[in-house]
Amino acid sequence: ALLNLCIFYLQTGDHAAALPAGREAQQVAAAAAIRSTHAWTCSTLGELLMADAAGWEEAGAQLAAALRLFQEAGQREGVCIVQHHLGDLARRRGQSDEAAALFAASYAAASAGDDRRMMARCRIGEGQLALARGDGETARRCLAAAQALLAALPAFLSAAALA
Repeated sequence: ALLNLCIFYLQTGDHAAALPAGREAQQVAAAAAIRSTHAWTCSTLGELLMADAAGWEEAGAQLAAALRLFQEAGQREGVCIVQHHLGDLARRRGQSDEAAALFAASYAAASAGDDRRMMARCRIGEGQLALARGDGETARRCLAAAQALLAALPAFLSAAALA
């Protein structure tokens, strides 16, 4: 429940409320040895912390822990999401080559699972990276590809997708 509260705050832009909820969720998951929840809390905290340059170091540590936990558990979806977050963090840090490699790895994993939303997120990340590199044409291509992927998806998830 605490992780869901953290995600709610994160999605509504209330980072001040999200951070303590995420930290508490992480403590509970770690103490209870709930590895999957612990991995997701690390991922969510990493995503939250990367919003501000002052949190980049801790974001990297949280995301590295999440990646390790997801890999150990064989959770492909979690690995894919964390690779994307790490790519975004590398882009923010100006580490273009690392960001490109992480976005490519995340896109490959998303493609293998036919996760079109995640594929679109990767293309958006690649577009942002291209903009940071000053390559407007590549950015347009990546963002157009993301738009096409998102436009082909239903506006809301079906009941079958939620099951």
